[in-house]
Amino acid sequence: MITVRHTEIPGLLMVESQTRADRGGWSHENWDHAQMAAAGVPDFSPNQHSLSFCPKAGAVHGIHVEPRDRIVSVASGRAFGMWVDLRDGSEHGRVVTREVRPGDAVYVPRGVGDGYQALVDGTIYSFLASQCTDGEQSVLPPAIDPGDPSLGVEWPIQVEPSPEPGSDTGSQAPLDASTTVILGAEGQLGRALQEVLPGARAFARDECDLADLDHALLEGAECIINAAAYTSADGAELDRQEAWLTNVTAIGELARIARRAGSVLVTVSSDYVFDGQKQGWYGEDDPVGPLNFYGATKAAGERLAATWGRQYTIRTSWVVGEGRNFVDSMIALARRGECPRVVDDQFGRLTSAHTLARAIVHLLEHHAPYGTYHVTDDGPVVSWADIASLVFERCARSADDVQRISSEQYRQEHPRSARRPRNSRLDLARVMATGFVPGRLEELLDSHVKRG
Repeated sequence: MITVRHTEIPGLLMVESQTRADRGGWSHENWDHAQMAAAGVPDFSPNQHSLSFCPKAGAVHGIHVEPRDRIVSVASGRAFGMWVDLRDGSEHGRVVTREVRPGDAVYVPRGVGDGYQALVDGTIYSFLASQCTDGEQSVLPPAIDPGDPSLGVEWPIQVEPSPEPGSDTGSQAPLDASTTVILGAEGQLGRALQEVLPGARAFARDECDLADLDHALLEGAECIINAAAYTSADGAELDRQEAWLTNVTAIGELARIARRAGSVLVTVSSDYVFDGQKQGWYGEDDPVGPLNFYGATKAAGERLAATWGRQYTIRTSWVVGEGRNFVDSMIALARRGECPRVVDDQFGRLTSAHTLARAIVHLLEHHAPYGTYHVTDDGPVVSWADIASLVFERCARSADDVQRISSEQYRQEHPRSARRPRNSRLDLARVMATGFVPGRLEELLDSHVKRG
């Protein structure tokens, strides 16, 4: 039997289902389309189901605002839930709280933020979500700090305000940096990882070449983070052997090393594993279909990494950090008075190397389920030309000084360039369900322009 109770937030429903005890424990139906529809739960066509494990009481998931409807429940343990209406209208800002146990579920309509605090160790959350429509995710407000006193929420276990945007609340065991190895120390991600893990053992390519791994350097590592890669899509078309050795063969060897030692392995992949033909957001479980050889090496590397169970594959796009990158190139062109020709029909989101590093450490420290996660900065979906225009405006230049061209025009002018996907939108729902809060496009651009 399913009972639905309305709340003070319009559309937010408390769904109670009967839990049946037996000799083996208990069971209940977490989702029954016919019964829930009959009880008054909207027919929201579930598209994705994910689980999130919280090892320690006190940790908070959220507060996130998603562009899709979802049913959230507790599969094991107990949690304190809070919901805040962030939709336009008279109910904006209204807050509802209650405890959630197995057998309870909450229907959360799009535009309503939700956060959950584990009340016991080992709490497991279940998230059943609909598909977000194309473009909706780009207009979301940023995640809310659970410790913000203006919410007026009395968490059962004290939550302090986050010290900076993107910080996580609740007590978590910090990652033991002394037993963590970072490969690719001189790259954009490698440098960012060393900032957030200053005690880690970090090796540059001349110290630990992926094409010729020195196993002794990895001895005693409980966690191996591979931030090294062959990253030039154009170069990979010409130097296929080197790209394959670095992005595929080496990943297979790292997976074997991690398996023998029982280490956690973290590898980084790319939006280029997709062909960009999908209308909308790419999820972690969408089939891959790379357009170029670089993307093919990353897809093959993903498959080899997945042969070891204790591994995270982080898919990202358009990374910007310390070193040569698109944003800094546009800053230099703007300040030299040049008018660059920039592609305007490839769409995605930038990723700060710092956001990427934080996400990796977050997943490790929160013992998130192993597997693949998409990580980019939050904010609007943009083209390369849009980014260039935003940079030019921040450099006191006109956005019109950026000459917009098509991908076909670019390839005619650069015939040896690799094909790129038109759509690089990566869905962040899975990583955000773990409590991670990404950075924002505006903050990334402002920091680089100010620094440059």
